[in-house]
Amino acid sequence: MSKILVIGSSNTDMVIKTGKLPEAGETILGGTFLMNPGGKG
Repeated sequence: MSKILVIGSSNTDMVIKTGKLPEAGETILGGTFLMNPGGKG
């Protein structure tokens, strides 16, 4: 059986658009949700 070596990682950016940034301890509703390939580079 062949062996496979994987070096690296897979990253995903999860973005939720809102009308404003929440204050500390505040909960707000989000709008659009986006998932994109992320990471460094």
